[in-house]
Amino acid sequence: VIHRVEGPRPVRLAVEVGGRFSVLNTVSGRMLLAGLPEEDLTRFLHKDPAFASLTKAAKARLFTRLQTIRQEGISTAVNESIEGVVDAAVAIGRPGTPLHATIAISALHSPKRIPDPMRFAEALRACAARISQFLS
Repeated sequence: VIHRVEGPRPVRLAVEVGGRFSVLNTVSGRMLLAGLPEEDLTRFLHKDPAFASLTKAAKARLFTRLQTIRQEGISTAVNESIEGVVDAAVAIGRPGTPLHATIAISALHSPKRIPDPMRFAEALRACAARISQFLS
């Protein structure tokens, strides 16, 4: 995590700037993995201790999930790392460029009303496009 913007509501979620998380366990991490060429992805995962500890079935689920992220261009999760949190992330930059970054939204939700993280897709893609254009 290199930057965060706090939400306007009095109760909010904060992820520590400088925090480090496994790429396998975050929407941003999986977005970055999904953007890698197959050869680079395989090489990276075979060196990753978290990947090595997964069962054969869990590895297959991860590869299926990465394929879905590639197709949809967004990585999402509901109640994955913390109960009551939805997450979504998209890539920043253009394919084939050396820039590897994501922009993500994490939002709190009530147990009675779980929002679809895809509701963030349009805003995330627009913001990522503006950042990519600025960096070009």
